[in-house]
Amino acid sequence: EGLHQLREALKILAERVLILETMIGLYEPELGSGAGAGTGIPSLLRGKRGGHTANYRIVASRSRDKRG
Repeated sequence: EGLHQLREALKILAERVLILETMIGLYEPELGSGAGAGTGIPSLLRGKRGGHTANYRIVASRSRDKRG
C-alpha cells in the first residue's frame, strides 16, 4: 500500500512539473497551436530536456529502510 501511494504521489508531481515547464516555456509549442516560436524565453531554456520525457527510477535510502 505504501509503495502504491508513493507511485501515485510521484505521478502527480511529474504532472505538475510538466505543467510548470510548459508555463515557463521549456518546451516549444506544438505545430498548429497558433503560438509563434518566439515566446520571449531564451532558447537555452526552451527544449532544455531535448523534448524527451525523462525516465526516473525511485531509489530508497537504506538508512531509512532500517527503521523499526
